[in-house]
Amino acid sequence: VMVGILLIIYKSAVMPFIVRLIGVAFLLPGLIAVGLRLFAAKNGEGNLFSINMLTSLGSVAFGAWLLFAPYFFVAVLVNMLGVMLMLAGVYQIVMLVKLRKYDFCPSVYYYIMPTLALLLGVFVLFNPFEAATLPFFLIGAGAVIAGVSDFVGSMLLRKVSIENGGE
Repeated sequence: VMVGILLIIYKSAVMPFIVRLIGVAFLLPGLIAVGLRLFAAKNGEGNLFSINMLTSLGSVAFGAWLLFAPYFFVAVLVNMLGVMLMLAGVYQIVMLVKLRKYDFCPSVYYYIMPTLALLLGVFVLFNPFEAATLPFFLIGAGAVIAGVSDFVGSMLLRKVSIENGGE
């Protein structure tokens, strides 16, 4: 229940925190690999400029980017998702319209999901951070509901158990 409440209250801080954790997950192994490569090159055990060094430096750079600019990464990712949703909605509507040429007349219900995808894409483009934090709000609300429900169920089970002689 407490985790759910924290997710609801601090939903805007969760996404950057997760992005920063992912940044650390890229940064630390990259730094270790660069250090090991430098140590090996210092002892004459391999080439300093190898593909491993290049990928390690890329991991360090990407991890540092995620660590120090999480909002930019979230904005780019969410905007890409919004564009993809809009394109998918438009494509599906166009395909439904093209089906009319083949004497298939789709009902209005076929247009509901593509229209929702298109509208969701527009919402995401105009509200990227609200769209990014909404899943954490829903997870938090679900956690609170599940926790309260579990607590009430446990109390009812305890009451029934006491009434039946503690079986």
